[in-house]
Amino acid sequence: MPTCAILGSYVLGLHFGLGVYGAWIGMACDECIRCLWMIARLRSRKWEKKALVSS
Repeated sequence: MPTCAILGSYVLGLHFGLGVYGAWIGMACDECIRCLWMIARLRSRKWEKKALVSS
């Protein structure tokens, strides 16, 4: 996931000439993608089958 932030910051900040604002937008996009990924993971409910402590 950090690749998304780094690549987004590079493209928006340097290629499009947005500077620091482009880096912030790139990092915000990374967080949004990470959020969507975690929502999909929580809705799949696969994590409920895993346990660290037996009951």
